[in-house]
Amino acid sequence: MAPARLASCLHLHASPDHHQVILCRHDEAAVMQPYATYMDNDQIQVPSPKRVKLYPQIQMSAVRRDLLELRFTHVKTLREYLLCKLPVSSRLRRRKIAQLGLEAACGGTEYTLSQLLDTCLVGFRVLHQHEDTARWASWLSFSQKVEDSYVTVSGGPENALYSQKEIVEFVIWLLFSREKRPGCWPRHLICDGFRRGNIDKQDAPMNIPGIYSVFENANVAALCSDPWPQVLALLGQAGERIMIDLLIDCSIFLRVHSGYNNYYQLNGLPLAEYATAPNATNLSSESEQTKSKTPSEISIVRSRVFYGKPSFNAGGFIQAGLKPIHALNRLKVSLPSQSKGSPSRTAKDDLHTLKLMMYIFPRQFCLHNVFTSVVDSNQTSQKFQDYTLREDEISAVIHAVKQRDATKLPNIPKRLRGDARRLVRRMQLNHKRCSYHELLNHYCPLPIDINTDSPVTVNTPSTSQQPKADNPPNTYRCPSIKKRQESGSRTRASQMRETILKGDTTITDLACTGHHVSMFCQTVLSRLIPTDFWGVGETGLLNQTEFFKKIGHFLSLRRFENMSLHELVQGITISNIAWLQLPSTINDKPSKTETTKRMEIFLEFLYYTVDSLLIPLLRNNFYVTESNTDKYKVFYFRQDVWKMISDPAMDGLRNQMLEEFTPPDLKSITASRKLGTAKIRLLPKGSKLRPITNLKRREMAGNKSKTLLRSINSIMKPVHTMLQLEKTLNPSMLGASMFSVGELYWRIKSFRTQLKSPLPSLYFAKLDVQAAFDTIPQETVLNLMSTVPKRAKFRANKHTEISTGERPLTGEAPAPIKQVNRWHNVGQDMADRDTLVRRIEATMGHKKKNTVFVGSAAVAVYDTRAMLQLMDEHVAQNLVKVGNKLYRQKKGIPQGSVISSFLCNYFYADLERRHLPFLAEEGCLLVRLIDDFLLITTDESKAKKFVRVMHRGFPEYGVQVSKKKTLVNFDMTLEGERVCKVDGRGFPYCGTAIDCKTLDISKDRERSATIREIQDFLIPNTMLTNSRYCQLLDSRIWPTPRTELPAQSFECFQTSVAPNVL
Repeated sequence: MAPARLASCLHLHASPDHHQVILCRHDEAAVMQPYATYMDNDQIQVPSPKRVKLYPQIQMSAVRRDLLELRFTHVKTLREYLLCKLPVSSRLRRRKIAQLGLEAACGGTEYTLSQLLDTCLVGFRVLHQHEDTARWASWLSFSQKVEDSYVTVSGGPENALYSQKEIVEFVIWLLFSREKRPGCWPRHLICDGFRRGNIDKQDAPMNIPGIYSVFENANVAALCSDPWPQVLALLGQAGERIMIDLLIDCSIFLRVHSGYNNYYQLNGLPLAEYATAPNATNLSSESEQTKSKTPSEISIVRSRVFYGKPSFNAGGFIQAGLKPIHALNRLKVSLPSQSKGSPSRTAKDDLHTLKLMMYIFPRQFCLHNVFTSVVDSNQTSQKFQDYTLREDEISAVIHAVKQRDATKLPNIPKRLRGDARRLVRRMQLNHKRCSYHELLNHYCPLPIDINTDSPVTVNTPSTSQQPKADNPPNTYRCPSIKKRQESGSRTRASQMRETILKGDTTITDLACTGHHVSMFCQTVLSRLIPTDFWGVGETGLLNQTEFFKKIGHFLSLRRFENMSLHELVQGITISNIAWLQLPSTINDKPSKTETTKRMEIFLEFLYYTVDSLLIPLLRNNFYVTESNTDKYKVFYFRQDVWKMISDPAMDGLRNQMLEEFTPPDLKSITASRKLGTAKIRLLPKGSKLRPITNLKRREMAGNKSKTLLRSINSIMKPVHTMLQLEKTLNPSMLGASMFSVGELYWRIKSFRTQLKSPLPSLYFAKLDVQAAFDTIPQETVLNLMSTVPKRAKFRANKHTEISTGERPLTGEAPAPIKQVNRWHNVGQDMADRDTLVRRIEATMGHKKKNTVFVGSAAVAVYDTRAMLQLMDEHVAQNLVKVGNKLYRQKKGIPQGSVISSFLCNYFYADLERRHLPFLAEEGCLLVRLIDDFLLITTDESKAKKFVRVMHRGFPEYGVQVSKKKTLVNFDMTLEGERVCKVDGRGFPYCGTAIDCKTLDISKDRERSATIREIQDFLIPNTMLTNSRYCQLLDSRIWPTPRTELPAQSFECFQTSVAPNVL
């Protein structure tokens, strides 16, 4: 085709990087499919890139923009990549690839190949224009070919197929040869399922010397089958070089036709393991251990603040301030008047000061730190390690020095020998003199009068009225109890609790305000940390004030928000901080290297202040928790107040749900158990406390071991996979169950299509089961669950889903949204051999949007009988640790378990089949989200019968309906009392409002927009940009009811529509 004719049928557009021109057909320019790239100006003359309009959809593709371009320097379509790799002299091949699929009558193999070239994305860091001679020599040796390789792959598809398979085998062999660590294999996707070794298998799909297959790799099979051999044949000369470079240097992402803008990763490192910066090293590289993290990459582990326990002394008194194991309490120093004339005491003080400096500046002493060290996931589940106790590491350093010279201690870095050491010593003395108890009572007084048992008015403390006491005892008696008290006795604490909660007071009203807690923390830190740490003169005061503002902001964050070290250091000037400077450079202008070193040391001090001073101070003096009714707002209870209100609730829990577990051979039983013990905590809910069991917590392997075991929920994951498989293959056994609020739309949509138009009168009834998880009989539910699995064995396949968050459409340059990584275990029948791509196309991808699927070759086979035995142990022998005692849950099923929703849904579905068969008729829709029943029917008598039957209860199921939470949209009386009737057209259900006349669904904004929620929402949120914050606020102010949507749009956008609609 002549250049003029080609230009007449193509649109000219500049690529996003302005370095090349993309040609597209006139009739397909709307869908933005790039077809050819011409780099030489002698073929086609094009306008300046500045005058060419860019493709909006290519630029705004969420997966390409928010996932791939953040990890790869270049992201191109497969057609663009091949054209870039082909030599400029190969004009015929370039034209053939550029024009493939342009003809309107193309079909079959040509159409499939053109679709692959235009929809497949290739991501890479560096485009190698020069030939890799070492790689090519390895290929010649592997394939035993002659040097003359510049020949077209001829002989038809069969030869191309053979050559493509051999190339894939070579790439696997070459990647394994690069992996030098014994017992390890490359993290590359096409190497997944292969291991080193010489095992001869007659039916082996691949023939790679020294490597054998453990699991079948679907990616390898896909690369060896159509249309990839055709791609190799299309390249012709140098096709083998290009294909080898593509498989080794690039990551390939195939477009999935199911859902909206979804992709499947076929080749390369798993996407989740790539660093987000294109020029950064991958997570699997060895340089990670020596790479220094930037302040923005280091976040404060704020989760350590929550659910702390107080420390008691031997007399049963609560100890204010820091815990006894804190470094400042262990590394004490003598007062200057006491250490005079005592060399031994002076030497001990020097040693304690040195150790504390190692806690504050671990990087300067080459100890484990957050900046350069790697966190061992076997020792902590947090992002960064807890440095409360590091005596073993410090003692090892001191012991190594003393082995060389018994009179010496480790050398202190030059920069820390003068003022820094003096300030650390003063901090130790300040801690000894600080009156934590008096400061706590001054800024966070008790919310009740102990003498009169009545609430008191708390005035805002003033900093000018700070307590003057010097070093009083930092212990106080808890007003609720003594540490050891007789069980069953009516304590003064319970009387006080009943007195307070008689009125409208809620438990959260007894918490300290965030302002009071902030004032307490700021005052303690100002007394503890010498002012010279922040600088000299006015600079020090400004730096200290700026830091205290960040403390106030830190305390105002909501439950899952966090703060980075970069945010903490903003606004602080380090140029005039004297202790950071070398004595010889005090009057010199600092160089860039000097400034970097000063910032490095100051960041260590800043991280220690927040992580090892502020967080332990909060954890020991306050019980920090969220509330069941206030979403993510955080409350700070004084430890004595929390003990006063939680002890009676915990006693009731022991008497009703738990029984003490004291077998004769307790140690042998706990050691042989697959499942560990759970921790229980109490969550405020109005004037009550709701028990929450933590089954995600990982326990230590033993008393002296620092290795973490698997959590209970991770052990129960195969059982969850088994039940998920049964749900997919036999959904009828679940009855009216829903597993998310998003399913409500589909149920109502299906019900609405069954009704005649116009819609008849609709009658709604909503009921709630009281304490559903705590009332289910264990033996009954286990007998029922034994009948659910229908197959003796099943397979479990793992895959990862990486998706982009919602990006606000307002603003010129919206910030990228943080990605969401989800790891899934999907069950399969033993006879089912569908690959992940087929399952995505068939079912899994229909409701996904902007998601990249990454598969795994590993397959696990589980025995159903073993899974049922594990379920029996989990339900019937659920051990809970309260204090130092073990209890067995004698009633109900474990809350917080990964299978609790399945147990509840199968159990109540059996109730529906046995006692509510009259609702299976036409004109009735019964839905249930765990224990919340909703009936929509055209028959008023059935709605009334449903309410009466449910209110009678079912003792064999442990079901008792809450009368206060029953709601209808018609007039009805029950036992002489009127049932609560909804006002207006919107019927509330699980945060949604359903129109009683049209069945339209919208968010229940009328009932959710309370004053408390608005106040909670107006708390500064650091995780949202300004545009996103305004968008969310606008959605709360202006309700937008949702009417019928096109089916296609809901299939594509359900993940994004559901949060707004529901």
